[in-house]
Amino acid sequence: MTYAPKSERERFLSQPEFEKLLLAADDLGGDYAFMLVYAGGALGLRIGEAVALSRDNFKRLRENLVSVATLKRRGHPVEDVALDDESRELFQEYLAALRGRWLFPSTDSQSSGGHVSLRQANRLFKRVVLAAGLNPKFSYHALRHYRGLRLWQSTRDMKFVQLQLRHASMRHTPRYVHMDEKSRVAVARRVAPLRRR
Repeated sequence: MTYAPKSERERFLSQPEFEKLLLAADDLGGDYAFMLVYAGGALGLRIGEAVALSRDNFKRLRENLVSVATLKRRGHPVEDVALDDESRELFQEYLAALRGRWLFPSTDSQSSGGHVSLRQANRLFKRVVLAAGLNPKFSYHALRHYRGLRLWQSTRDMKFVQLQLRHASMRHTPRYVHMDEKSRVAVARRVAPLRRR
């Protein structure tokens, strides 16, 4: 099997596309689907991290922090992700209405109280993407890129973006910011070498 270059394979969400996803998720699966999509966009989670969220991850929610086990790193270290006030309120409302341990409990009747599987979550996300009328090649990981780009646009602080996305190395973070031409020029002007007198 051959793969397209990374830049062609990955799809990146715009703000209007993210909003379309949220509307479609709400229509398609109510709070469950809405929050699954929202968790990816608000926390920058990988799908495996999202499905494994439980009430335990939200013990510091009053401080606008969510503890996330970073699955891509050895030992799965738990790191805090900062939230804005609106996101904190959405998670608080969702948690208040939740009856079990898992934020996204399994929808499989044969499951005994576990969280939704990666397969189930991916299928649900694909249904949301199609219902939103977006490119079916969007993956859940596009939500992580969306979060990275929004953080970059808001702060222009690459280290902050790295910490929020829980990257072990700074070398992974730039591919998440997708700087447009105007931004690249602005940064180049700020870091230009001193001119000769």
